[in-house]
Amino acid sequence: MATAAVTRTTGATIKSNNDDWLEKKRKRLQTAHLPLTMSKQLNEADRVAICRKKRENPDITQAQLVKWVKENIGKSVTQGTISNTLKRSAEFLAEDVVVDAKRQRQRKVSYPELEECLFEWILKFQHTGQLSGETLKIKAAEIASRLYPGALTTLQFSAGWLEKFKKRHGI
Repeated sequence: MATAAVTRTTGATIKSNNDDWLEKKRKRLQTAHLPLTMSKQLNEADRVAICRKKRENPDITQAQLVKWVKENIGKSVTQGTISNTLKRSAEFLAEDVVVDAKRQRQRKVSYPELEECLFEWILKFQHTGQLSGETLKIKAAEIASRLYPGALTTLQFSAGWLEKFKKRHGI
């Protein structure tokens, strides 16, 4: 049973808890068409934009960057997210890094020496002809056998590995 506002002899109006609940419910219904939360997940392109903004405006605070992200990128993030992004700004702003705008996380490569050697081989060999996927997989297996003699049973050079390798190195 909902109680109406009670008026005392002093003329002051007192709202009951039930009235507060009704008002909150009314506000929720009025904003039901709006999304409840904004996306919080930043992708690499967003992180690069944040780092560039800070580089262009060194005096901007992290709180101001939170507002800027909300207004310009349309994502709601915390000051901690901004802090973690700025700590890695050298990584995000490096010239030799290929940024995948859709990627949200940068995962570490399991065998970085293998990928580095294979990429160097590709750079040396690319002028002589076209490289096929099978050629790259065979060469990767050869390099792996030299670098990791006992690990050949765990290493698999699948089509998925090849696709991701090419994406990581912009091939």
